Amino acid sequence: MTRGPIIGHAPGQHGCFRKESKVRISSPGIILYSLLLLAVTGCQSIVLVPLVSPTSIAEPPTTAKVGDCDISVLEASYWRDWMPVSQRPGSDSGSPLYAKIKIHLSNSGDKVARLRFATVVYDQESQSHPIVFQVLPDQHNSVWDGSLGAKESRVIELLTNDGPYLPVSSRIYTVIVFTDQDGNSQSVGTARIAIDRTE
Repeated sequence: MTRGPIIGHAPGQHGCFRKESKVRISSPGIILYSLLLLAVTGCQSIVLVPLVSPTSIAEPPTTAKVGDCDISVLEASYWRDWMPVSQRPGSDSGSPLYAKIKIHLSNSGDKVARLRFATVVYDQESQSHPIVFQVLPDQHNSVWDGSLGAKESRVIELLTNDGPYLPVSSRIYTVIVFTDQDGNSQSVGTARIAIDRTE
């Protein structure tokens, strides 16, 4: 599987400006100290480098509200691939972790909301693994740029094929921190799900 565009960096866009900033984000049960590479309306590549004590981590809810936007994690899946021959195989000959997450977004407000997100995967031992997810194109082959119009609802799918080489059958979850243009932040996350093996 090839890598797709990162959120807000759709094919054909040029001259993206990336602003580098360090941000401390707080939400119930979790504090993420992160390096975010972002532009609000242009290129929005996000890299999260968490410094979190494993003993302080709490699994986040699957729903949250950021400003006027309701966010719900609908489903998630994790797998590693052995067929036919894995690219970038680990010591067990399997691929890096694949993860796919479906999220519903709804803006109840009367103005456009602009959202960005950062992600981190927690393994079975509660160790953190920063991962960059891409936003998959929708049925019209359009990639979400982070904006949500007044009264707009949509479903987005996030995908990564470059996760850590975690053991098959171990149970993991992903935390997604959404932040709006006013600086409001909340965390949502997947349930703990076992990693599948495909071959």
